[in-house]
Amino acid sequence: MPQASRAECPSRNIVNDLSGSDSDSDLDTDTSADLAFYPAYTFQASATWFRWVKLTAHDIHCVLEPHHKYAADITTSSLGPGLPDHRGSGGGGRDDAPLLLFYLNHPIQFVQVIGVVVVVEEYFEKFWLFTVDDGSGATIDVRCRKPEKEDAREQNDVVNSTKSDKQSGSTRIPSNAGKEIRHDMLNAISNKDRDGHNITTTSTSSSADKSKSTIAHAQPQPQSQLDTADTDELTEDQILHKTVQALQIGTVVQAKGTISTFRSTRQLTLLRLTIVPDTTHEMALISSRTSFMKLTLCKPWVLSAADQKRLYREAQDDRQQGNRQAAKRRERRLKMEEREKRHARSIREQYEAEERQRAKAAEAARRAGVALQDDATTQ
Repeated sequence: MPQASRAECPSRNIVNDLSGSDSDSDLDTDTSADLAFYPAYTFQASATWFRWVKLTAHDIHCVLEPHHKYAADITTSSLGPGLPDHRGSGGGGRDDAPLLLFYLNHPIQFVQVIGVVVVVEEYFEKFWLFTVDDGSGATIDVRCRKPEKEDAREQNDVVNSTKSDKQSGSTRIPSNAGKEIRHDMLNAISNKDRDGHNITTTSTSSSADKSKSTIAHAQPQPQSQLDTADTDELTEDQILHKTVQALQIGTVVQAKGTISTFRSTRQLTLLRLTIVPDTTHEMALISSRTSFMKLTLCKPWVLSAADQKRLYREAQDDRQQGNRQAAKRRERRLKMEEREKRHARSIREQYEAEERQRAKAAEAARRAGVALQDDATTQ
């Protein structure tokens, strides 16, 4: 696997060069020790928590840092069934688990990178791997897991059935529609990420036409295998996989995902991918990244005591509600188990009564047969 180039990591004062701030407002690295790191239940009030944070590869490698305070805490319950939990800087003991990192004291779980694809690895069996260079002095590897063989066959079946359904005029509902729970959560994050540029909208199932247009514009080659008539009924993962397969060296992409590690090197686990169609959109994204860096990331996150108390009460209420719901689930499970036991006991008693009746009937038939034989012998 190609390793991302890791330049010498300067102090956080590099953000001042990006933001264009004066020397009087420079954030000295000595002040990082005075930053307030709030409890995990307050992360939802951060401007970076439920957002695709625009960062450079250099920021991901050198500026983002973990914090020992969250080494063992589960910091979020919002990821849904399709994503693993964030467990501090160690990733819950998994090398490829998403990391909880901080820019100053801003908690970050989802990031996006805008850059040029410079390496495409097509020889791995279980995942795609490509490298993005955004001109920040470092590159980052982007990893996307390939679908399992059954999912791949199902995906081909969806494409084939879509073609046949369009010819016959019928419609088809995807069999893996249950995965929309995770996609709805990610789409909500995308909707929350408002920066005034339509290009930041991720390639969702509701915006499949937009993804198709950008892909067709950026990759007109036949090998892209992205027919506008075939992607209408594809699921989110299938659109993502087809977009990754269409990548070529030199393609400008907007990659969104979570940060993980491989051999102590940070990489991006892909969740969304958009091909940037032209330089205008690319410059708009870069301008938005610089603006967000200047207005939000370069300033420490400050949360008032009143907001902390309010969030604490909300967290306590959510925990109590969760406990009540868990108690109700346990009660329903116990009632179901009791009902099943009662039904099983009733069925067993009924079976035993039927067995006794059959035994009595068999005994009566045997005696009648014996009596009939006795009558025949006497005659």
